[in-house]
Amino acid sequence: MRRWLPLLAILFLPWSVQAEYWDNIDYYDVNLIIQRDGSVDVTEVITYDFGTVAEAHGIERFVSTQYTNGWFNDNIDLDLHSVTDALGQEWPVDTNHSGSNTVWGIGSAATTVSGEQTYAI
Repeated sequence: MRRWLPLLAILFLPWSVQAEYWDNIDYYDVNLIIQRDGSVDVTEVITYDFGTVAEAHGIERFVSTQYTNGWFNDNIDLDLHSVTDALGQEWPVDTNHSGSNTVWGIGSAATTVSGEQTYAI
């Protein structure tokens, strides 16, 4: 039995570490409106519960904007109009690119958030 104790300790170690911090997406809703010109208006509402995460500043939203379709590469034109909270107040947004993704950093490095936060993108 003693030879199994180190293995059991290793197996349960991630659970004990993970139990200290938790966060969760409580609500996710997407509304798509296809326009006559072929463009699509997309609205996402995300309710994110930061739970016990210490020093949270917001969320990152990754959106794929480049796709490979056989011999062709398709690019999506993406315009972000705003990101607001449940009361309609705007969240600060930083836009970056990572590979084939556009990345929106929503929130502020100078401000921490906790509990449930709503992001209407």
